[in-house]
Amino acid sequence: MNHFFILHGWQGSDAPHWQSWLATELRALGHAVDFPDLPQRDTPKRDEWLTALQQQREKLTPSTTVICHSLGSALWLHYCAHDCAVYAPKVARVLLVAPPGPSALAQYADSMQGFLPVPMNAAALRAAAVQTQLVCTAGDPFCVETAAKLYGEPLGLPFTELPPELGHLNAAAGLGPWPQALQWCLGQRERVTGIS
Repeated sequence: MNHFFILHGWQGSDAPHWQSWLATELRALGHAVDFPDLPQRDTPKRDEWLTALQQQREKLTPSTTVICHSLGSALWLHYCAHDCAVYAPKVARVLLVAPPGPSALAQYADSMQGFLPVPMNAAALRAAAVQTQLVCTAGDPFCVETAAKLYGEPLGLPFTELPPELGHLNAAAGLGPWPQALQWCLGQRERVTGIS
């Protein structure tokens, strides 16, 4: 049985969001899934989210796959920079989906406090996981800087840019079921390169 740890973004990832769908599918297949509801998800504070993740550190094992969306991706980057080299074992794989850019984080600073600057620490990411992959679009309204250029290239991450019309890769962009994400979780594909 594999273990999956899902980090939602700002305002959560309730159904029909793909993270909720993915959690349901993985549990139905008999896998262990942790999908914590991070505190004050409508008005998150980085320190509170970071503390919540640190308190679940013991769940992150070498067999864990971490799946992050949006602000959850930024949280993972903060967590790695703060904790991975000292406290946490290296997890198996991480999927960073649609991390927000600094202009969006600045625009919504009253609602999402303390997430700027997002750490850009490639060594910490390597200490945190055997493999980390980025999936994004060039049409993401929450990352007008484009995540591939902002995160993928500087951090040396393999990345996939999906069609720009998929926007922020969330339910509002029409992304509910995401078969390729499920296949990646199950080890049936090496990279997420599309939706179906």
